[in-house]
Amino acid sequence: MTFLANMLALSRQPSALHNLREISIGVKKDDTQQHRSKIAPLVSLLTGVLGRAVYLESLRISPADSVLIHDRDGGLQRAICALPYLKTLVLREASERAGTLLNGISSGITELALHTTGTTAGQDAAPYLNKFWSTLVTVQLYRTDLRAASTIFPRLKRLLLEETHVRDVRPLIVAFPEVLELRFEAALGNTKADEGKVETTRAENRAAQVNEDGATEGEQVSFGHTWPGLEHVQGDIESLYMLGLRCPIRNLYLHTLTTWNQGKLRALLDDGLPEFLSVDIVLRDYYIHKLHDMIPAHAFLPMRLRLTLWFKDYTRDASEVALYSVCSSDRQSRTSRCSSKTFR
Repeated sequence: MTFLANMLALSRQPSALHNLREISIGVKKDDTQQHRSKIAPLVSLLTGVLGRAVYLESLRISPADSVLIHDRDGGLQRAICALPYLKTLVLREASERAGTLLNGISSGITELALHTTGTTAGQDAAPYLNKFWSTLVTVQLYRTDLRAASTIFPRLKRLLLEETHVRDVRPLIVAFPEVLELRFEAALGNTKADEGKVETTRAENRAAQVNEDGATEGEQVSFGHTWPGLEHVQGDIESLYMLGLRCPIRNLYLHTLTTWNQGKLRALLDDGLPEFLSVDIVLRDYYIHKLHDMIPAHAFLPMRLRLTLWFKDYTRDASEVALYSVCSSDRQSRTSRCSSKTFR
């Protein structure tokens, strides 16, 4: 009730609303009638505030579906769409109502985060992005689909994809040619158990980035169909391995390294040749003696290395293993930063 009272007081102060630049709305997920009865007054007040906050630049709503469903007359959506200076829009747990909202926005959105609900997971987000092709700088998608990405986004620098279905990397390279930061984690469609499918997809992606036009037999091919270079790449090893990127990577952040995917780590390092590498490693008693072999030897030479050690069901002294890791790095004439964490 205190929050609603503050919102009500704010809505009655036009001068204060002119200075308002950012609003974040977080609503507890609760399907009880008592909780739902409190959302409607919030939506009404928010509609009034947005109607006067003409200089608002950032709006975050979570969960968006719980708020928009109580916008009975569409007043809230109209108020959002009328904001002339809105640049950042974050909609978490959004359903089809988010699509209607995005279609009505006329301002130049530069940062868009769209997290779908479980019932709408996998829906194609490309049509919603296309409207902002000339202004978007950052896009964050969660549980969506980007198979139909065809419009070129000349200003987009940050592409953050979580549980977003991307099988072919070439459409991403074409649609987002100026990307500098890529996050790709736990992609839908990346069936870790089906190694044959992962290897096939990786081979197709790598072949799609090679420019063989005019190349004669024996001539070295060029990678003309990929990004010229990426500043930051982050993700799980399996997903990034499937993408098969063939471009220089300055900073590479990977999780989680085990004895089962160390070969894929080597492939990522060979392709990206990063200057900085950060790796999360889960350690268990039965393969601590393999820690030396899990990081390729050449990883210690030209790059800075940071290891984060996670101890699961581990019985040895953590400091002993951390020291062992640092000493291993020093022996290769390179110093690493090493932190350790324990979980059960």
